[in-house]
Amino acid sequence: MLSDKMIREALKAFLKNGVNKPKVVVDELGVINGRAIADVVAIYEFSHCFEIKSDLDSLSRLKNQIESYNACFQKITVVTTDKHVDKIVDIIPEWWGVMIAREIGGRVAIKRVKRSLCNKDIRVESMFYTLWREELADIYSLEFLRSAPRRYSRERLVESVRGMSKKNAINYFNGCILKRNYKKSFTM
Repeated sequence: MLSDKMIREALKAFLKNGVNKPKVVVDELGVINGRAIADVVAIYEFSHCFEIKSDLDSLSRLKNQIESYNACFQKITVVTTDKHVDKIVDIIPEWWGVMIAREIGGRVAIKRVKRSLCNKDIRVESMFYTLWREELADIYSLEFLRSAPRRYSRERLVESVRGMSKKNAINYFNGCILKRNYKKSFTM
């Protein structure tokens, strides 16, 4: 039986040793005001969310996670085991990727079954509700060339900057995640 922890460690090693190394890999990123928690997020020139479904997990939260991740990440991949793969493939969008984790000779091996494609459904407001107030204040300052008023709440800052182009919003989002100091992440 493969646990989340076993799969997560193997996935992070897979990412770290891959040809295209991410700039940073983050564990447990709260998404859209905590509506979902992305298990692993890798930042390259794009954001890539990895959702782990171990032998011990149920799929009851997957539909909510799909909606949340679709709103925020440029690529998304489910990393699962043989126990869940057939059910997951029936549930996830066609453009999501799939990886299988298997225990072979006492270690966990990760195999890519299906490559993820680019997400066209990203919503600027949802991405911004994943960021911290300070990060939104920095984005406000860059967009309006002045400091964000201190009295502006996180919600007010999102309202102020959500009208920007999706391309700029994605660049800001990825930059903010990249700059965070995560104790459980590794930087390439």
